[in-house]
Amino acid sequence: MSDRARAKIFDPMRAHEAAPTKLAYRVHEAADTLSIGVSTLWRRIAEKKIATKKEGGNTLILRSDVISICYAYMVADRVSVYFALA
Repeated sequence: MSDRARAKIFDPMRAHEAAPTKLAYRVHEAADTLSIGVSTLWRRIAEKKIATKKEGGNTLILRSDVISICYAYMVADRVSVYFALA
């Protein structure tokens, strides 16, 4: 197998080498990352549940905030499963 063909094979252990980590997401990117709708994300922003930064004409959500939201969803899911089983 040639080096070029080998380079096209996806290796999950090296995925972090392929793309640089973003420090902030645009609203539609954050919605995709969180697997929620853009309008739901805008509603949470309007409710002041999600912090944003403005840079030029872009509304940005910091990567650390996206990760915090992910953890909050995971905890909420575990709690709801726990009470459903109790």
